[in-house]
Formats: sequence, C-alpha cells, structure tokens
Amino acid sequence: MPESNSFDASLTTARQAMAARRWREACEHLEAALARRPGDPAVLRSLAQSRFASGQAEQALQALEAACTTAPDHSPLHYDRAQLLRRLGRVEAALSAAETAQATAPEAPAPALLLAELLVEAKRSAEAVDLLAPFFTANPEDPQISLAFGATLLAAGLPDEALAPLEVAASQPGPPGAFALHNRATCLADLGEIDASVAAAEAALAKLPGLPGPQWHLGLCALDRGDRPDATARFAAARRANPRMALAAAYHAALLQLNEQDDATKAWREAEGLDPDQSALREAVTHHQETSRREGAAPAIFGFKPSLLRFALAQAPDQGLHCEFGVFTGRSLRLLAETRPTPPGGWHGFDSFEGLPEAWLPDEGAGAYSTRGRLPEMPEGVHLHGGWFAETLPGFVKTTSAPLAFANIDCDIYASTADVLQALTGRLTVGTVLVFDEYFAYPGWRDHEYKAFRELVEQRGLQYRTLALSPFTRQAAFRIEALT
Repeated sequence: MPESNSFDASLTTARQAMAARRWREACEHLEAALARRPGDPAVLRSLAQSRFASGQAEQALQALEAACTTAPDHSPLHYDRAQLLRRLGRVEAALSAAETAQATAPEAPAPALLLAELLVEAKRSAEAVDLLAPFFTANPEDPQISLAFGATLLAAGLPDEALAPLEVAASQPGPPGAFALHNRATCLADLGEIDASVAAAEAALAKLPGLPGPQWHLGLCALDRGDRPDATARFAAARRANPRMALAAAYHAALLQLNEQDDATKAWREAEGLDPDQSALREAVTHHQETSRREGAAPAIFGFKPSLLRFALAQAPDQGLHCEFGVFTGRSLRLLAETRPTPPGGWHGFDSFEGLPEAWLPDEGAGAYSTRGRLPEMPEGVHLHGGWFAETLPGFVKTTSAPLAFANIDCDIYASTADVLQALTGRLTVGTVLVFDEYFAYPGWRDHEYKAFRELVEQRGLQYRTLALSPFTRQAAFRIEALT
C-alpha cells in the first residue's frame, strides 16, 4: 500500500475512533499516522486531544509542544497548549502560551478572551481591559465578547463601566445570560446599589434556577439588610446547588457559629474539607465573638464593602481630614465623596497607581492592583496624590494642621499600612474613624493591616470602640475614644 494511503487510512480510522470516543484506539492510529508523517501539526493536535481525553495529560502536552515547534505561527495550537497548561495548574506557562496564541492571531477573539481570563487570574486586570476594549468596540452586540469584557472590567475594579456590556450579554437565554446577570448583581453591589443588585441576582436565578452564585450573592444582600435567617438559608441553598462551593459552605458555617448553633462545628469541618484556607474565616468569626464579649456589644457585620464604608463614615466627625490610602480605580473613594461631598479641604486619595510594592497573598505579588500609572477620574473636591505612601504622606501632613476625621486604609500589606499609620499618628484625635479594608478573614491576616493597627494601639495607648468587624467583607472600623 502506498505511504499516503497508509497515512490516510490510519487518520480515517483514528477520526472514527475519536467520533466514537474510543480515545486509546484513536491514539494508536494517530501514532501510526505520525510514524509515516512525523511532525504533522494537525495529527499532533488530534493526538493531544485523544491523549487528554484518555487521561494522559502530560503526553497530550508533549504532543502539543511538538506541534507548536513544527508550526510556530499556528495560533490554535498555542491556544490549545495554553488551555491544557491552565488545566494542569501551570499558570505562568499558560499565560505565556496564550500571549503567543494572541500575538499570532491578533484579530481573532478566542485567543484574546483566553489571554484576558489568564491576565485577570494573574491580577493584571488593567492589561486585560486594554486587550479586550478594541474587540468590544468593534463588536458591541456580541454576547460572548460583551460578557467577557464586562467580567474583566468588574475584575479591574470598574463596576460602573462593566454594567453596559453586561447588559448586552444579559439578554441571552440560559447560562450566558444568567452569568451576565450575576456579574451585574456584583457590579451593583460594589456600587452600593443593593436593591438593584438583589433584582439582578433574582433575574439570574429566574434564567438558571440551579446557579449557586446568585443564591450566595443574595445571602450577602440579606446580611447587608440585617436578615441573618434569610442569609443562612441562601448560603445553604448555594451549598446544595454546588456541594463543592467552599465559600457557600464557609459562610453558612460562619452564620451558624455567630448564631451559636450546635451544628456549626460540623459545618466548619465540611467547609474546611473543601478549602483549608477557610479556617481563616473561622478565626475571623471567633475574633468577632471575642470582641463582642470584650466590648459588651456586637460590632456591625455587612455583606458588601460600600455599606460598611457608609456606616463608618456616618460615625466620623464632619470636620478634619478625610482620606483614603489605596485608591486603585477610585470606586470606594468616589462612593465616599458622594456620601459626604463637602468635607473641609475635600477628600484626599493616596496611591502609587503601580500596584503593591511587594507580595501579599500567594496569588497577589508585587504589582498586583496596578492601574499602570493611570489616575482614575474623580469628582470635584477629590485630590489624588500619586506615589508611595512613605514618599507622599510626610510632605502632605506638613501642609495642614487639621486632625484626621476619617481614613479608609486599603493598603493590604503590613509595610504600607505601617507607613500610613506612622505618618498619621500625630493627627489622630478623639472621634477619628479608621476603616481597614483587608483587616482579617484571609490566610496570614494577623501579619498585615491587623498587625499594623495593633502596634499603633500599643504605641499610642489608644482606647477605641469597634464599630464594625465584618468577616464577610474582611473590613474593620474603629472609632478612637481616647489616646495618650
């Protein structure tokens, strides 16, 4: 039989086996075809698919790598390789492969969408926004692009800008529309529009009743409204909808513990079995209970950060400095300025706009939360100060003698938080309200904002009241009652 016929016969038989999902048989015939035409990229791609389907992930990757070497400008091969690397948990390699796939087919949407997802996972959301913006501009009615662009804007801290593309995607039936509505619910909650957020989450459930995310989201909305029984029921419903959803299990356990119910221990065991890191949330709930006993009153709990910010700001003096440290895209600072628009001297926001100066969490290294140096648009009366805190704050403090009325401290890492508190220590006064955005409830929380505040308390002999201590948002708010 001529070589070409043998090759064609092997390939035909392999495709028949693939269609019948007889993956190991397909691998044998594809390998036979490769023996006749070594390095054929199409055969290698089919071999990679068959090997992966038969449980041979590493061998599938080898086939794709060989195909990419043979056809380095063929974008679909690099796309497949990026997808496989992602499934194998090799994030950096997946990102590199996706960048190659996008570079070799810059006008194709699929590689760009994959690259954007990986950039978001790498906490490089601003780059993902820049990547997808031209695709959305060219195809504003494409539901897949609209959903991806909206989700990327949300991840980049731009929920107001995400609403429009997500509205396009929300018109789709089934899962795509439900996912878009859930993302809209998140955007609206981030903007402090809780009633509209509830409506969007309920609409998502109407499209896809079994979707766990909206149930979990409605649990947070119930927390914001002070309805713990409804929140408990919602988290339990999300848990039933997806028994592997660790956050739903952990939030359900947290409420059981806060309500001092006997089955909390069992619920925590199940949640921590899904994700050991949820033990940090359990520690935070215990910390809340200990604070309640020590101070004789339970600090407030919220489901969303904007609600806690508004609550804390209402407890702060009208006169004095109003500041935020860690502005990022400006969402929370805009919310604060809208809530109290005319404090004397206006609002002051401090940020390098280059991201974290050093690693914080395992997946949030130096440079995370960068806006690539771009300052967000702000309403009148909001003043932005670009640069590292240790460089900008000492000079700023010298320009005014006003005491500190309110500060939202969103520094994440210990060193930056300590820089802020050190610079402000002379401006603290009775009535000053301090909000910490990442105070607790994540692995290693005692080493960062929490640690910096405890050091300040000891150094200055502060007496304070805990206004809010919210394990579900990671925030804490304190009002200074006395200092030495």
